[in-house]
Amino acid sequence: MGKGLAGKWVFDSNLLVYALDETSPFYRQTRELFSDILKLKLEGVVAQQNILEAEHVLISKLGQREKEVVTAIENLLAGFRFGIIGPLSNTWKTYHLLVERSMSGVDLFDHYLAATLIDNKVPRLLTLNAKDFKHIYGLEVINPLVSP
Repeated sequence: MGKGLAGKWVFDSNLLVYALDETSPFYRQTRELFSDILKLKLEGVVAQQNILEAEHVLISKLGQREKEVVTAIENLLAGFRFGIIGPLSNTWKTYHLLVERSMSGVDLFDHYLAATLIDNKVPRLLTLNAKDFKHIYGLEVINPLVSP
């Protein structure tokens, strides 16, 4: 499923949501992508921001219960052996630099996520919203569920 993806990749919030929402049209494809982690084809990483965003969507937009969402997220991260990264003490500076370099509309949360990835030396993101990140300098972004 991962179309030849290898190495360390950050999984965006939407992939976490689709992996936990069995009603999603992307559920099966996302779970297949996650299975590539277990097959050691790629190394999965999530940023703390991704966890918060996924929980927000599952609870606020999909109406799932908080306790069940927390348990599901924890089980997903542990079961697929995700590495977890967070902002570093100077990530705010990287974030400001990315915003300054941006040539189009700035989504502050996307830029902060990008800064976190860059500062943690994992500037590779898998997301269904690749277009939202493609203008961010220093970030490699792929939609893993579409054919090239």
